[in-house]
Formats: sequence, C-alpha cells, structure tokens
Amino acid sequence: MPPRTIVVLLLAAIFPVGCDLNTYTPTTEMLRSSRNPSGAFIVGESEIRGVYANMDVDSSIYTYTTSAESASVFWAAIATAADDAGWAPIDDETLSEDCKRFLCITPKTGKQVFHSVEEVRVAFRNEDRSVVVAWVQSDQRELPTAFPDDGPEGDFADRVVWPKFERTVARKPTS
Repeated sequence: MPPRTIVVLLLAAIFPVGCDLNTYTPTTEMLRSSRNPSGAFIVGESEIRGVYANMDVDSSIYTYTTSAESASVFWAAIATAADDAGWAPIDDETLSEDCKRFLCITPKTGKQVFHSVEEVRVAFRNEDRSVVVAWVQSDQRELPTAFPDDGPEGDFADRVVWPKFERTVARKPTS
C-alpha cells in the first residue's frame, strides 16, 4: 500500500467523516470566567454545565441551576443584569413565556474592522429552576440593528445553535 493511502486511512480513522474540529464543550471555568460574553445571564448559579461551543462561529450553549425562588425573581434578576451589561430584550411572540431573547450591538471603534452583534436566548424551567443559555456572535461591516437572518453566522445560528438550544430546553432533567 502506498504511504499516501496509509496516511489517508489513518486520518480517516482518527477524524471520522462529519467531525467538526471547531466544536468543543465549554468548561465550568470558562463559563464562570469574567470573559464569558454571556455571563450577565448567569444568576444565582450552581451546577453549571457546558453543552456546546464553536470557535469558528463564536457561540455557546450551557445549562445551570439557579437559586432564584421563582420565575418572576429570576426574570427580574436577568433583566437587571442584562441591562447593566448593555443587552436589550427582543420581543418575540414565537417563544414561550419561559424563554427570552436579548441583543447586544457593539459599534466598531477606530482600530476594528467590524461591528459586533450578539444574540442570547435564555430559557427557565420553574419546576426544577434549570436554565439554558445560548449565545452567538456575528461580525458585520455595516452597523446592524438585529442579529443577521442570513450570511454565515445567521445561517449557522439557524441551522445549528438555535436547534441545539431548543433540544437542550426540551430535555427533561435526570434525577
């Protein structure tokens, strides 16, 4: 067998078809870090667990249990923390009352080439006080007013991030 064929077979065994080298599971330390761009959506956290993240299209999904005693206490704390961090709520009648969307737009400054637009979706399950957070970021040449519905990041969010978020929300907790 030629050496080139051996290398191809070896790589195929190590990296199966469909393997995405840009995805990883965020660690507890990464999620608790002050550098977590969606950190404003962590309120009274315990048992934080990474579900998914991508390095190519900046995005992450994670879950945690909150100490908030009720949905109203949780959403009030989220609203305050989000506002303090520069996030604005997005009205979305397609979401259940247990799920909310937020947007953060950061205009470029002198040295940057792109404007940044980020969207976060947060779901809260009152019966077990579990929270699911999904975050995705997009770079835009023109100052955006919303997270893009098209383009690479918007397409990726629609195809990968939001469906994974919804599947994570739909999962029942294991006791």
